[in-house]
Amino acid sequence: ALCIMSSMPSRTALTILLLATLVACAPPAPVMRPDPVPVDPAQAAFDAGQYRDAAEAWEARAEADPEQSPALLAQAAEAWLRAGETDRAAALSQALTVTALAPADRQRLDLVEAELALDAGELTRAGRLLTRDREDLDPALKAWFDQLSSELDRRLADPAAEAYRALARAVREPDFEPELALARLVGLPTRSLVALYEQHGDDPATAPWLDLMAASRIHLLDDERLAQSIVDWSLRHPGVGYSAVEALEWLILWRQTVARPQRVSILLPGTQALARPAQALRDGLLSAWLALPTDRRPVLHFDYLSEDADAAISAWFTAREQGSELMIGPIDRPQVDALLTLPEAGLPMLLLNLPTEREALFRAPGQIAAIGLLPEDEAELAAIHALVSGHRRAVVMIQNTGWGRRVADAFIEAFRLGGGEIVGQAEYPAQEVDHSPRITTLLDLDRSEQRIARLTRLIGELESEPRRRTDLDLVFLAGRAADARQIKPQLRFFDADDVPVYATSHVVLTNEDRRRDRDLDGVIVPVAPWLLPDSSAATQRAAAEAGFSGLDNFTLSMLHALGRDALAMSAWLELMLADPALYYPGLSGRLRIADGRVIERDLPFARFVNGRLVEF
Repeated sequence: ALCIMSSMPSRTALTILLLATLVACAPPAPVMRPDPVPVDPAQAAFDAGQYRDAAEAWEARAEADPEQSPALLAQAAEAWLRAGETDRAAALSQALTVTALAPADRQRLDLVEAELALDAGELTRAGRLLTRDREDLDPALKAWFDQLSSELDRRLADPAAEAYRALARAVREPDFEPELALARLVGLPTRSLVALYEQHGDDPATAPWLDLMAASRIHLLDDERLAQSIVDWSLRHPGVGYSAVEALEWLILWRQTVARPQRVSILLPGTQALARPAQALRDGLLSAWLALPTDRRPVLHFDYLSEDADAAISAWFTAREQGSELMIGPIDRPQVDALLTLPEAGLPMLLLNLPTEREALFRAPGQIAAIGLLPEDEAELAAIHALVSGHRRAVVMIQNTGWGRRVADAFIEAFRLGGGEIVGQAEYPAQEVDHSPRITTLLDLDRSEQRIARLTRLIGELESEPRRRTDLDLVFLAGRAADARQIKPQLRFFDADDVPVYATSHVVLTNEDRRRDRDLDGVIVPVAPWLLPDSSAATQRAAAEAGFSGLDNFTLSMLHALGRDALAMSAWLELMLADPALYYPGLSGRLRIADGRVIERDLPFARFVNGRLVEF
């Protein structure tokens, strides 16, 4: 370097030497440190196990920062859960709108709800919330997800045995509380509770609690029958130190803690041809919604569909994107068929019609139930009731329409399967007034007249009247109200007034005309509670008919009742799918899902007396 400098001009060399000296004498460059990351006091409290403080801090921040409120409240819900405040965690979870959450926050909320479902014994719901792919989770949530999944697997292995072991441990503790026993058992289906009681009914410590739940679980949603079953239980176990009133109050409170859908999508027909049915259903759904306490009303989203079957598919995807937890509808059968072809099971569905092929319901994945107000089902109930009443020989009168033949076929098939015999049947035109030729043939009066005429020709004038056949137990009428008003009086005229006449509830008109309905006296029908004048539903029906138009029409009135039942039952759909014995006491009938897919309607029977339906 010296040699190089010596070869340079003196001015340049001096300049370089001066610069080198200045650099050597300069202070070292300052080290640039990153700004300190601000500490989140709420997160710090959470990490330190101070969950209550964390929850309160996140809630306060959410109130002050509406834009970040959903994410902060999701964190608060988890903190309340960790603090053991499950009620507050559940309240926050239900209040949050999932569409406002980022993916990680929605995942957090799903895990909160899954843990709450496990605590409540709702294993099916917990399983649905834990079906997501673990690799898609936020890394901070994977350990929690794994813990909940393991707990679910353990309980699913034998939930009844696990519940009984927990009960047996708890009941022998000195500070045993009966509510803890009930909490461990109430989530089990009826068949499991009955089996546990059969296995352990000889254990005096656990038997009373097993008996209580086994006896009352089937009536869990029916206040009147639930109360009676608990009173009967208290008489069987007078020394347990727990009253029937306390047990009933706890079960009613427990029902209020069951997670309900917070956002429901409802598919209704949007065509002019089905405008009146759509309105009747919508009015029924809204009536049920208004009857709920304000803090338990779900968000309802109505989607009016075109005739295109694929319109239901599009609505299903829209409902998923909106964060709906349940879809109700449609009523159009081709659209029901289309929905059952969906390959995934991410959204529970309550279908308001049955598919063309019932087997499609059982092939479809996920939580799905379907209900149809089918006259064929009522005809089968009529056949069963007739058989149980001791009737074995029937004649059938059939309105010669597709509807009438379907109803008649359903009755005939069920009656024959039960050991009954169809000894005659006749079709009649829908507008026919004089049914005497067909009635005389069915009752064998024409043959009796022929015999009298033959004897008259042989031996002269006789004082004799035709006599009907005596091997007849009942008449089934596959017709509607106008038909029944003509046929029943004519049966009376032909000396068959003592023969029971069965029909479906389609002979009932909702705008009661007792003077005209006296023509139906003696007719027996399975009928929805909604149509019974002396039922608890009568007041609701009267109010609905005063407030909504068109409910004097039988079909529209029943659709209104179905709408009310659909929304009310939606809160219990998951429990009912898991427990075939559990029923909902609806306006359209006692509803249960015996086969895991089709909602059966069990109906009371009534007879027309002085133009008025009387249950018997």
